[in-house]
Amino acid sequence: MFFQEFGKFHEAHDRRKNLKDGRLQSDYFNVIGGVVSVGAADELDELQRKYLGQALQSLGAQRKGPFSLFGERIDAAWRSDIKWRRVAELIGSFHDLVVCDVGANNGYYLYCLAQAGVASALGLEIAAQPLQFWNFVSSIHQPSCISMEEQGYERLASLDSTFDLILLMGILYHHSDPVRILRLCRDALRPGGRLLVETMSLPGGLATGPLLLCPRARFAGMRGVWQVPAVQAVLNWLERCGFRKVSWHGEYEYMEEHPGIAALPGLRQGLNDDCTLTIEGYPAPRRSYYTAYR
Repeated sequence: MFFQEFGKFHEAHDRRKNLKDGRLQSDYFNVIGGVVSVGAADELDELQRKYLGQALQSLGAQRKGPFSLFGERIDAAWRSDIKWRRVAELIGSFHDLVVCDVGANNGYYLYCLAQAGVASALGLEIAAQPLQFWNFVSSIHQPSCISMEEQGYERLASLDSTFDLILLMGILYHHSDPVRILRLCRDALRPGGRLLVETMSLPGGLATGPLLLCPRARFAGMRGVWQVPAVQAVLNWLERCGFRKVSWHGEYEYMEEHPGIAALPGLRQGLNDDCTLTIEGYPAPRRSYYTAYR
């Protein structure tokens, strides 16, 4: 209902320079200090800013960010800028790469990839709420090199030998068959293409111990965690899927990266008092990064 009224408002004011076809639009886009900024702060009048605020309230809390729309800061449960800095350090240059972001959420990393100079970047996402946010933000400004499809990782099966780089971040532990996902990623890469995996992992690095933790129900308060792999388990998966030059790039404590917001709790709320165990009694997780080549 809100967006219908929002459209009527714009239809009545479509002579304003930053409106087109009943939508807020802007030529301004940048990524500064990890904040994806779309639309300049001085482009809206008072009424337009009021409706922008109502639109953002309707879209709800965001998991990935931060964003800024016409100067309105939108914080998120995750400090995605921290992860992006690590990814950028590992990849180096993105210039002219053809990229796929599997599980792209609301498109935060797509905008970062556009700023980094990719030839094209395709996001795959099936969750409705982040897609609604993507649709709103991209209707304001969408760089021509990025796009989103309402598809899951299965879409990779029809994209054989397409990508120079695939980003697979925060995905593996949410699925019961991570090996299938890795195989699809390998086949969707061009020969010599690179996969970057970022995933929750058991603490301890390459130390010997259990290779896999399979939670009985929730893990750190989260639903949908099928398994938490040790570093060696992910390395084994990648090698057995036929990847070359498989590398682990370290593990990180990620409390700062996942502080949470009022509507979406962060990692701290899923851990015990000294942050060594989850509230269910499992080892507190880390985040680990891997690269591998087809």
